[in-house]
Amino acid sequence: MSGYSGVQYDDDQQQAAAPKVNETWDAVTESRNGATSLGSAQESSFWGQESGPVAMRTRATDMFNTISELLAAETRLLQEFEAYMHQAMKEFTGTEYTNETQFKQLAADKVNAFLKNNHTVGVMTTMFARLGVNMTAADLASGLIGKSAAAGAGTAVAAGATATQATTQQTTSAPVQDDQPEV
Repeated sequence: MSGYSGVQYDDDQQQAAAPKVNETWDAVTESRNGATSLGSAQESSFWGQESGPVAMRTRATDMFNTISELLAAETRLLQEFEAYMHQAMKEFTGTEYTNETQFKQLAADKVNAFLKNNHTVGVMTTMFARLGVNMTAADLASGLIGKSAAAGAGTAVAAGATATQATTQQTTSAPVQDDQPEV
C-alpha cells in the first residue's frame, strides 16, 4: 500500500499567484519597450560622424536591440510556461477528482458488501423494530461511517438485511410486552 504523498492542488494559492504572472509579463514588456526605444534613440546626429563615436553608437544600438530581443524571448518563455502550468493544474485537478470519485465508489462498495453480508445488521434492525424504531441498514451505516457515505447503502443492503433478520428468540431472551404468557 502506498503512503500519502502530501501533494495536493491548492486553488486559492494558484488564484493568488495568477496576477503575479501578468505583472511579470507587463514588467518584461515595459523593459523590452524601453530597450527598443533606447536602441532607436541612437541617432547619428547625436553621435556624430567620427569613427570612434559611430562604433560606440553601433555597439550601443546592438546592445539595446539584443536586450530587447532577449526580453521578447523571456516574455514568450513566461507565456509558454504559464500555459504548461495551467494545463498541469487542470490535469492534476482532474486526477484528484477521479481519485476522489473512485475512492468514494470503493468505500461505498466495501460498506455495502459489509452491510449486506453482516448478520448483526439484520439482528439490530429487528431489535429496533421491536422497540418501535424504524431503523434501516443505511441508518446503521450512517452511524458508523457518516450520512454521505451511507446514503447509497440502504437500497443495496436491504435484501441482505431482510434476509438476515433474527427471530425474537435470537435477539433476546427477555419477554416483550404482549408476548408474555398469561398468568
